[in-house]
Amino acid sequence: MTSQHLLALRICQLEKRPDDIDAAFNTLYKSRLRSKAQFEKKYTRRLMKTSFKPGDLVLIHNSQVEKELDRKSKPRYLGPYEVVCRTQGGSYVLKEMDGTISAQGVAAFRLIPYYAHHLPSSSTTMENSNEESSDDEEIQYDSDDSQ
Repeated sequence: MTSQHLLALRICQLEKRPDDIDAAFNTLYKSRLRSKAQFEKKYTRRLMKTSFKPGDLVLIHNSQVEKELDRKSKPRYLGPYEVVCRTQGGSYVLKEMDGTISAQGVAAFRLIPYYAHHLPSSSTTMENSNEESSDDEEIQYDSDDSQ
């Protein structure tokens, strides 16, 4: 090819450059949107934004344990605590179950809701233990036969 042909091809390439840049921008933008949608779909449970109302019970993630080597046997969450209020910055003021209000706020991402497990009432427990003891009385074991 002669230098004139090469120069003509280069001019054509330069003329197409804005179109190529626009096409690359659109492709990149669509790719980012797809990636964002895929991320939100995959981590939808982690991205749930829960806001706690005063009186709600919460657990605090014990992030200090994450840095330790023996974290396997340490508690991952502390609590339960009761929410007092939410500050303007988004952190929460908590109080312990005995009513002591914490001096520092806790970041919202460290909190998870606490669901209390209801234990059966004491009368139901007593009835169940009486039934079990009556069953145990009917079955008698011979200690001499087992040896």
